[in-house]
Amino acid sequence: MRTLRCALGLLLTAAVASCQQPAPAAPAAPTGQEPSLREQAFGAENRGQFAVAAEAFLKLVAEEPGNAEWVVSAGRCLGRSPA
Repeated sequence: MRTLRCALGLLLTAAVASCQQPAPAAPAAPTGQEPSLREQAFGAENRGQFAVAAEAFLKLVAEEPGNAEWVVSAGRCLGRSPA
């Protein structure tokens, strides 16, 4: 009886495992592409290049004038950049 339970358990496990779909692959990072303006702005800010970041944020303000986040980010970077 115990052997029958083990065999049935293994059969059930194999059946469930064969029904599962493989996980989708993660999207590959684009190769050879220049980072977006948003990535450039935040990247420069993270590296401490506040003047460069402020310029990039101001370009984003020109592209998306309705997004206040870019104005605030530009001001934050301008305030932290050396005179």
